[in-house]
Amino acid sequence: MPMPTPSPGAEDRVAELELRGFLVDGYSKDDTTEVLAPLSEATGLHIVCLWDHVDRWGCGGASDWFVVGPDGRLHHLAGALFAWLNWPDGSSGPGRASEWVGADSGVTTGDLIAVNPYNYARVPRRA
Repeated sequence: MPMPTPSPGAEDRVAELELRGFLVDGYSKDDTTEVLAPLSEATGLHIVCLWDHVDRWGCGGASDWFVVGPDGRLHHLAGALFAWLNWPDGSSGPGRASEWVGADSGVTTGDLIAVNPYNYARVPRRA
């Protein structure tokens, strides 16, 4: 199983994004897309948010963040990135992008509902 690997110079490009504390007030599907699209482009890592469900109002329920491997496998998001995005005062930085790739979750994108490239859901929910 190939592991996701950040592109060279990822940390410098992330520092230019100025995203510290961007999600301090919580987040929606649109917020995660606004953050994860430039982070993914800057690092070469495909970072996604996995929600419990999706319905006609959007994504909902509990959520967790992952890095998608080249084979579609989701790896838990590790390191300081999540804290850096959510708490503007308590985190010194996002850490190295190579530290963001955690353990394999056992889930693949094929097991999920793709809402957009940066948001997936486990199940549909009837509204």
